[in-house]
Amino acid sequence: MVMVQTLPRDTAGPYLGPIDYFVQSTTAFYWRGLILGEATPRFRIRGDGRVEMGPGGDSAPDVGFERIAANVFGPLAGDSFRVPTDGELQFGADVVLDRSAADTLRLADGDSFSVRTSFILRQATANYTVQWNDPVAARTLTVPDPGANDTYTFLLATQTLEGKTLITPTVSATGWTNANHAHAAVDSGGQIPFSNLTGIFATPAIVLGSAAAAGVATTTIRSDGTIAAFDTTAPTTSAVGDAAAVGTVAFAARRDHTHGREAFATPAIVLGSAAAAGVATTLIRSDSTIAAFDTTAPTTSAVGDAAVVGTVAFAARRDHAHGREAFATPTIVLGSAAGAGVATTLIRSDATIAAFDTTAPAAVDGSAAAVGTAAFAARRDHVHLLGTTITNALTFSNASPIALSAATPLFDATAATANLTIRVQRTAANTGIALTIQSFNGLDANTTRVTLSSGVATAELRFSAVDVVPNADNTLNLGTAALRWSLIRGVTVTSGDFAFENNWRLTEAEALGLGEGIAVVRPDGSVSHLFR
Repeated sequence: MVMVQTLPRDTAGPYLGPIDYFVQSTTAFYWRGLILGEATPRFRIRGDGRVEMGPGGDSAPDVGFERIAANVFGPLAGDSFRVPTDGELQFGADVVLDRSAADTLRLADGDSFSVRTSFILRQATANYTVQWNDPVAARTLTVPDPGANDTYTFLLATQTLEGKTLITPTVSATGWTNANHAHAAVDSGGQIPFSNLTGIFATPAIVLGSAAAAGVATTTIRSDGTIAAFDTTAPTTSAVGDAAAVGTVAFAARRDHTHGREAFATPAIVLGSAAAAGVATTLIRSDSTIAAFDTTAPTTSAVGDAAVVGTVAFAARRDHAHGREAFATPTIVLGSAAGAGVATTLIRSDATIAAFDTTAPAAVDGSAAAVGTAAFAARRDHVHLLGTTITNALTFSNASPIALSAATPLFDATAATANLTIRVQRTAANTGIALTIQSFNGLDANTTRVTLSSGVATAELRFSAVDVVPNADNTLNLGTAALRWSLIRGVTVTSGDFAFENNWRLTEAEALGLGEGIAVVRPDGSVSHLFR
């Protein structure tokens, strides 16, 4: 059934509806609008409690609200509830809900929001339903400032508690799951009272060893207990050469323990030629003195001493000095055979040996050769004089000339029949120069080479099997402009040009390219006559 009734209009407000109507759930109340004949209502209340509204005219209602559940009121499914951006939703005279920012609703300061029993946090996949029990009295749940972003702790979730203090916690009957304990009650938390810890302490019986072992005792050690880690036995006394040993005593060494050591003693080390271990059990101090030297002076050496290893068990000091031979004036004698001598003295490196005397050498007189007996040597620049009388022939065995130091004649023969024969005797073929006679100044071209003093008669210089030749071709002269030969005789004279003192000369015509013959050449080089 549909009831339609036109209501009187109140001049001060909208249309007024009836006060009480009782209808079935399928019946609805309609308010169409100001214009009669509109096809759809602008407002209607259905019998199931839903309230629907629309724009009227030909448009059906498109928004509404209903009772969603017990104590829950809200828009119809698919509808939304909106307050203008600059508007407020006010509840009563003291509660205001407004839009504080985009996507944000805010209660005014001092207002509170009440939800009965539960509320739903909607998510894309599933929702969270937050609900609570009805308390006996009003309760206040305070959310403290965690100091940073944080997460709620839940009963069933596996989470780690940090920075929490448990005051009188209640432990389940099975006790802690991660520790054995004996509280006053099995399910009681808090610190274990000392009076409850009876019968669990004992004198420590820990043994020190080289391997760890769990032990079997059921008692524990107090925090101020004493472990028998040390004993009263003094450490051993070490000795040089002791072998390392792990040890078997089940006690530790104290940090300030001291082992006995060897004693110090005066060094009794002996210097020898072979090393020996010795038998002493004492040590030498680092500043001790070893008797390495004695006070006996070293021996005095002598030339010819034999090397000896020695037997004294003392070393020689670095600055020790052996006695040595003394220096003496040389008394060496020059002789024809070597002799060791008997002197024990030495000669200095700048000493002078009496090798020469001041006696002049003997004159050479042609007497027989003699070794001599004087114990002196001849100086390198010594000079023998030739004797005034030569008794024997002089024989020279080398090519060195006899040097004259004065104008005294080398030989002065006074006998009427005296002569000087110079013979060069060779054992090989007569080749090369046999006799050379030079003047004092051999470089002077005008120096007389050979002078024969004729005495009271004319002397002759005769040659036997000897050719007189110059030392080089076309060199040297026979006579000079001042000293000319008065007569030159020869069986055959072969010459080049004949030159005259007036500079005319005779020469071969062939030399002038004139054929055979003799040419007379003027001083100017022109030919005067040609003889064929």
